[in-house]
Amino acid sequence: MWINHQLNSFGYLGNQRHQALCKILLILGDTMAVNKAMPILIVDDYKTMLRIIKNLLKQLGFENVDEATDGGMAYAKLKEKKYSLIISDWNMEPVTGYELLKKVRRDEDL
Repeated sequence: MWINHQLNSFGYLGNQRHQALCKILLILGDTMAVNKAMPILIVDDYKTMLRIIKNLLKQLGFENVDEATDGGMAYAKLKEKKYSLIISDWNMEPVTGYELLKKVRRDEDL
């Protein structure tokens, strides 16, 4: 499963995208069919956002969470480990979330 999120410079409180991401994560956390041990990769160049998402996932019982700060780092991690859920920012440098998604879709091993 791939979740894309994008936050603007106005912050996250009250931001509709952030609220939508939180709702998705809460649904995942409340769904009995979800394996809380599944490996999750969060990708964001904003360290505060990584911390927020990781903490929310931990509160929901997900402990197997890895981080990457750009699409290139995320792609390298994806080559090493199979992830069940990827939460990726869209706007990052040098490799954007969209470029990461295109690379993953082209890679037959992923």
